[in-house]
Amino acid sequence: VELRLGIVVATFAVMTWRSGRLQHACRRFFRIRAQVLVFAAVCVAASAGAPGAWYPVLWAVAALAYLGFWVIYHVQPNWQVPPLDVHHLAERLGLLTIIVLGESFVKLAIVASADDVTTLDIQVGVAMFVCVFGIFWAYFDDVPEAGITGHGGRRFALLSGHLIMQIGCIGLAIGLTYLAKASSVSAGWRAGSFAAASVAMVYCGMALLGPGTCRRPIRALTGLRLGTAWVVAVLSLLLPNIESLNPNVIGYVLAAVIIGHGVLAEQLVKRSVVRTELVDPAAA
Repeated sequence: VELRLGIVVATFAVMTWRSGRLQHACRRFFRIRAQVLVFAAVCVAASAGAPGAWYPVLWAVAALAYLGFWVIYHVQPNWQVPPLDVHHLAERLGLLTIIVLGESFVKLAIVASADDVTTLDIQVGVAMFVCVFGIFWAYFDDVPEAGITGHGGRRFALLSGHLIMQIGCIGLAIGLTYLAKASSVSAGWRAGSFAAASVAMVYCGMALLGPGTCRRPIRALTGLRLGTAWVVAVLSLLLPNIESLNPNVIGYVLAAVIIGHGVLAEQLVKRSVVRTELVDPAAA
């Protein structure tokens, strides 16, 4: 796996180098980025045969090298960089979100089909569908049409928020899947607690998205997302201590919270506007 990932990163390096040849004004930016990617590819590929203690070190060095490049990029105003294709990036982020949400059903379907389908499988499947629909609704009602701000720090928050949100979506799928196959009440509540914590991560990620878009005002919508994350996080901490109800109730509770958030978020989105002047002119 490490060798294959190294090849993938090396492929990105070649593509970056080729882009530099096509855009002469930004050649320095692309050249340095390609060199960093080559270094990262070597580190990742070398981890395949490295001793156990060196394995995480090589991966950390590769990640820090690439992260360091982007930090330098943001603090070097004299670097001429290619303009950001806002519409292209927003579309790709939306497509990635669709893929991650779709994989939630794949995870449950694989686990459910491995054994006899039970009533609990169906109940959790319905709850997962409602949860995924609610997240899909809250995201696509706002983010794709809200544009991307030209502010570097806020744009970084937007990308980081997508990462956190999508990790939370994966965690939600894992939690609900194990909830459907829980062999005991205590195991079911632990799975439900994990799913609730993942939903909290989803809304923490979504809270980072708002400042990176051109939608204004954004404070109320960000507050709603953080408030929802806080409520679900508290719920995830309380669940292991509540064993008087059937564990599958957590699926319905999460579905209700997510749909309720979607209803409130839609109202706040309607009261806001997308301010195109916040976009970097070079990125339009």
